[in-house]
Amino acid sequence: MIWKNILVVWLSGWLMACGSSSDGDEGQYQVLEQYKGVSQEPNLIEVDEQNDSDAVELNSLITGEIDRSHSILFQYTASKEGGVALVLNSASDNIDFRVRGEGVEQSSIAFTGNDAVVFTAFTGGFYEIRIYSEDNNATPFQFKIVEANRASLGLSDSEYWVNSIVNDRDTCSDNEDLNTYTFGQIFNFEEGYVSYGDGVKIADWNLKDELSFSYIESYSNEVITYSYEYDVELNLEVGTVVGAGIFTSSYLEEDCEGISNYEGKILL
Repeated sequence: MIWKNILVVWLSGWLMACGSSSDGDEGQYQVLEQYKGVSQEPNLIEVDEQNDSDAVELNSLITGEIDRSHSILFQYTASKEGGVALVLNSASDNIDFRVRGEGVEQSSIAFTGNDAVVFTAFTGGFYEIRIYSEDNNATPFQFKIVEANRASLGLSDSEYWVNSIVNDRDTCSDNEDLNTYTFGQIFNFEEGYVSYGDGVKIADWNLKDELSFSYIESYSNEVITYSYEYDVELNLEVGTVVGAGIFTSSYLEEDCEGISNYEGKILL
């Protein structure tokens, strides 16, 4: 698994923390419940592994296996407009997926084999969903294509799913490259933390005042190191989360730094 910015750029070509504080008034966040949406998961159609490029239906649970260094493509045509959740579960950390279609082009970015993407499908919209693995052996998986709901995403009562559009502008090149991408996060405003879509905590945050906080998102392995320092504002009236800060990174011994901004919308 790789750094989220490198991941998004690489996939496009391949497929075409601080201590927490929650001293604010928890009751003020009750207004956000209007954005929670559907709580329960609908009944799912269980489907054995399909062939590459087969059509799939909404509210399906697909069980399958990907051969090593391979991928499988599913095609979904929306019969109505509405939120759709794509949920991947696998024991492998080297499996990911990407969805591309009308109004969406998004990849999973968690560092585990469990991740989700939530998007709005449009009536008649055609969507390609590719699941792929870098494992040397066959990779079992389960994959849900389901009407967006909190249960399928594993959200607790005080957690919210936020889709964010991120703009990272680096200062390590002459052109100051801009990288724009979308990804989902889980925010818990009452307990003061933010997590990836697989539920793995990114960081506890430091509460600056009742509606603003800061946190550091960092990761390191033998190839990639990065650190983002975000200051974030929550708007209770419209259900948005706006963050801004600086980042540093090192990828294959190339150092970089820049400015990151994101605007997120509570979807569930």
